Amino acid sequence: MICLPCRATKSSSPVRKKPLVMSVANHQNLFRWAVVALLFLCILFIEMSYSCLPPLFSQISQDIPLSKVQMGMIYGVVSLAAAGFALIGGVLSDIIGSRRAIGGALLTVAVFGGMRTFADSVTELTALTFIVGLALALIPPNVAKVLSVRFPQSELGRAYGIVLTAVPIGVGLGIATGASVLAPNFGGWRGVMEFVAFNCLMMGVFWLLVFQEKKLASDEQGKLRMIAENIKAVFPIKDLWRIAVFSCCFFFAMGSLMSLLPIVLEERGIARSGELASLIMWASVLGSPLGGVASDKIGKRKPFLIIPAIVMGLCIPLFLLLTGISLTLLLLIAGFASGMILPIMLTTLIGLERIGVSHIATAVGLVMMVGNTVGFTGPIISGALIDLSGSPWPSFLLTSTILFIAAAVISTFPHQVRQSVETLNN
Repeated sequence: MICLPCRATKSSSPVRKKPLVMSVANHQNLFRWAVVALLFLCILFIEMSYSCLPPLFSQISQDIPLSKVQMGMIYGVVSLAAAGFALIGGVLSDIIGSRRAIGGALLTVAVFGGMRTFADSVTELTALTFIVGLALALIPPNVAKVLSVRFPQSELGRAYGIVLTAVPIGVGLGIATGASVLAPNFGGWRGVMEFVAFNCLMMGVFWLLVFQEKKLASDEQGKLRMIAENIKAVFPIKDLWRIAVFSCCFFFAMGSLMSLLPIVLEERGIARSGELASLIMWASVLGSPLGGVASDKIGKRKPFLIIPAIVMGLCIPLFLLLTGISLTLLLLIAGFASGMILPIMLTTLIGLERIGVSHIATAVGLVMMVGNTVGFTGPIISGALIDLSGSPWPSFLLTSTILFIAAAVISTFPHQVRQSVETLNN
């Protein structure tokens, strides 16, 4: 007789506990994807804050006379600032945490990006955009840190791909709408600067109010490390430097292409050049998540870096020859390929051995510092080549060659994909 109550107790116990366990798991899963959405919006607004400049250069030149070298310098100074502050920003992020780092970055862009409204010289506009670049340097290390502690390696490429679609969307929105939509509705280029600053202000406040830092034992240890010790831990990793060289080539190519392509197409007599150039960024919106999902499923990273780099290298010179539908299709192909590169590159970096949770931001900061340093020179060198030769061909051929070099460098990279984020805690 006592067996029935015992059996009822055993059978009823899992029924009461199972919904609770499932509820907790569902809540955690929902929260980590909500974090992905938050990161997406943060990156979107920061990218728009500087990518709106190239299509506005014609309007800006009416107030502040600009040469093509100066246009390239103003756009490229973002990369220079990000390069100079990336390593320090990465180490700082390991110490103060991602909540304050990302929130501070957004508020900095809001203040100094908004001050560009009052710029009356090339020096002022360049200096204020430089500070925007300093804030931008805090984003990649913290995206790496936030995602790596919430997603296993088998899902990290997908999460990274979704978050980093904000880069092409933000750049695409800035290029496509800066002159044709935003400037007419906000009273010219100065009004656009106010608009993008307001977006960053609202997002920064929202991030600080909503985001919750995930506490890990290794995080507490990271706060006690000195800057020199963090750098010393990641500096000797050879595979990290292969990725750094690849990032140099990629940032050089993208900076050169996106800063000057709208003007080059316009000078070829092609209408709506800004909208056409932005197709590269819109197509990369598909390439970024699809490349991440495919890489996670196959379990390989190298092909998703080598092939896109080669495809881009082949497409770029043809931008100077084709028109109409052929040009549109080529821009879409190049954009899809470019979208795969950044998320896979950073996912590969996170997967390296000897990089723990407390060093992820530092490692990403180091790679971004090196990459953006070289990337800064891209628009300037390309603009100078066009000014000196009177033709875009030397510039575009150089950009194409740089991408082929990137593919060659990453081909020497060993196949490494860690299976679980738990190894990051070691």
